[in-house]
Amino acid sequence: MKKLIGYVLVFVLGFGACALILQSTGAGVYNAGATSRGRETISEALAQPARPTPSVSNASAVADAAARVEPAVVNIDIEGRRNAVVPFGVLPDNYTFQGSGSGIILSGDGYVVTNNHVIEPVASRRGGRITITLDNGKTFNSVEIVGRDPRSDLAVLKINGARNLAAARLGDSDRLRVGDWAIAVGNPLGFNSTVTLGIVSALNRRGFRVESGALDRVIQTDAAINPGNSGGALADISGQVVGINTAIASSTGASVGIGFAIPINQARRIINQLVKSGEVVRPYLGIVYSPLSLVERDGLPPGVVLPDDNQGALIFPQRDQAAIVPGSPAAKAGLRPYDVIREIDGRRVENVDIVKDVIQEKQVGDKIRMTIWRAGRTLEVTVTLERMPRNFASPQQQP
Repeated sequence: MKKLIGYVLVFVLGFGACALILQSTGAGVYNAGATSRGRETISEALAQPARPTPSVSNASAVADAAARVEPAVVNIDIEGRRNAVVPFGVLPDNYTFQGSGSGIILSGDGYVVTNNHVIEPVASRRGGRITITLDNGKTFNSVEIVGRDPRSDLAVLKINGARNLAAARLGDSDRLRVGDWAIAVGNPLGFNSTVTLGIVSALNRRGFRVESGALDRVIQTDAAINPGNSGGALADISGQVVGINTAIASSTGASVGIGFAIPINQARRIINQLVKSGEVVRPYLGIVYSPLSLVERDGLPPGVVLPDDNQGALIFPQRDQAAIVPGSPAAKAGLRPYDVIREIDGRRVENVDIVKDVIQEKQVGDKIRMTIWRAGRTLEVTVTLERMPRNFASPQQQP
């Protein structure tokens, strides 16, 4: 990621000529003749298995795949009013906001997935309007927010009264390989049903300084992605959706061939929870930690003894954050500042991402065993994971 330091990370939501810019550390649909129409409920759509990706043996393979994806990708427009803050107070309802993005139809009865940042202005202000326009030009003005999850930057919408819509077929993002074809479909800069072609440039990209935590282990592609593509589909050569286009790395705000998509296998778990309960429940440990190899040992308090091999994650206070969150599962299990996590759930902590990955794979109430180095001694600690508090949003803390 260090090669991307000169870039900024741009969430590809179209706001007129603007885009939301954040600093980065560096930077299926299937159609049997057409797309499946109205045969699936949302639960059936999410549970359907991915089809094997065929080899490309004809010149029309990309066009065929695009034709399968396009009917399931929609345009999302938002508009409303917001208060304007001025030196002497607030002027109510005199500023309007507008934006546009893309979405993917999940079921024939109108469930749609998109990025949270596409609809966040409407959701956070509890006002405004969401309009969805289909590939065929049909427009729906009665759209509700089923649930949204800022941490993953995903949201689920429901088109009220929808029937027999063209629904996407979801693929298997775990099967992707670097070099596979990647087809991006969305509504960049207001140009609806735009298809661009590229390849999977990299997998499991992570390390972005994005407070939502959304860009973790994402797909990188060189398929052109621009403002307005947010929430649109990244599909494989068979037309199955394998990712949700979310951001680009760019020094200009426009595509330079470095785009990022949330893998659909990650998104499935989030979508399922949003549909069922309108929110996402996550387990958490409640520690602030750092790679042991990056710790400046000369700056540690007297008496702190650390392993010589630099292997593990050091529970370590950073800035004004306590090393152990009070009342957290880690605190209840007796973990202490300057403990070193050497193993977690049977896995050696060769990098700090392993700690995060293990926690994310668990459920609330699960128990995990940890091997801890403490002042020259090796200890075994069992922690019972609890539900992450809603205000637990710091990117420095273990989710």
